Amino acid sequence: MRDEAQFGIETPNYAGHIAEQMGVSATHLSKVLGRLAAAGFLTSMRGAKGGFALASAPESYTVLEIVEAIDGPLPESTCMLGQPICSKETCAFTRLHEEVIALIRVHLGTTSLADLAGGDAWRV
Repeated sequence: MRDEAQFGIETPNYAGHIAEQMGVSATHLSKVLGRLAAAGFLTSMRGAKGGFALASAPESYTVLEIVEAIDGPLPESTCMLGQPICSKETCAFTRLHEEVIALIRVHLGTTSLADLAGGDAWRV
């Protein structure tokens, strides 16, 4: 979607072109773009001048919304050791992991697609 943000709302970009620029499978990317279109982030147009375009301005989307549209909600907390969730009293990592997830959620939730397109998203 970063590429879509750079092209703008009204300029469709076809999946094969985006995949080529990103160096990823066009088949897989088409599925991801389809999910984003189904979630309302992208519009899809058929035909020779078709492709995918942003449904709204890049400032209106957060990275968290996009990630969750593709992968589902971020986990609230999972065990870093692969065990069933334990209480904070019995595991030293549970609280730390919850804090890290919360920080990730805040950062992704306050970073817009426009920030990514402008390259400012990872400057802290």
